[in-house]
Amino acid sequence: MSAPRDAGTGLPVTTGWHCENIGPRQRRKRIRFGALLLVAGAVLAGVLMAVDASRASRAVVFIPFAAAGIGLFQVRYRTCVVFAARKVKDMDQGEVPVADARELEQIMRQARMVYAQGLGLGVALTVVVLLLP
Repeated sequence: MSAPRDAGTGLPVTTGWHCENIGPRQRRKRIRFGALLLVAGAVLAGVLMAVDASRASRAVVFIPFAAAGIGLFQVRYRTCVVFAARKVKDMDQGEVPVADARELEQIMRQARMVYAQGLGLGVALTVVVLLLP
């Protein structure tokens, strides 16, 4: 049995008890943003390697790679970290407060996972760039 897939993006979603705080339109925005930043990070890495920049200065690619990871993991978890911090959700009809404490707790847990995995992806991609000649 395969993992459930998001109807709007086709990406797998996490299983178990899950609360969303963004709808399909919001997820599409984050896919575009994440993909754009991923490409920007790769282009930046290529430029830095082409000009023979030091490995230490190549570490700057962490910024777009981490931001891309956070954007893309927001889609996977259907959780916007900014909305979570503001205790609201936008299911494509505008922002509304999250009133249920249990739901808010789950959304905050998901937001922490988004940050952890997004930053982890940023670190992994940066390490690859630093290991290249």
